[in-house]
Amino acid sequence: MENKQHDTRHQILEVASSLFMNHGFLATSTRKIATEVGITQPNLYHHFRNKEEIYVLEASHYDWWDKMNVHQKNLFRTFYGTI
Repeated sequence: MENKQHDTRHQILEVASSLFMNHGFLATSTRKIATEVGITQPNLYHHFRNKEEIYVLEASHYDWWDKMNVHQKNLFRTFYGTI
């Protein structure tokens, strides 16, 4: 069971990363992430508190920061301060 949860969590992060990069933070909904993963939105919230948590994990744990453009970095800093 724990491996399945880890796999689902990892899949959510991978899908969210792609959606954030292609559509931006504001245009990516948790419903869209869940649909792309093949789970329900409540199931996504079982793994993460909110979209912001997913975004922060992507930026800090998956070297996403280097892939961000200047506008995305400034938006991130506005919401979360400097990392």
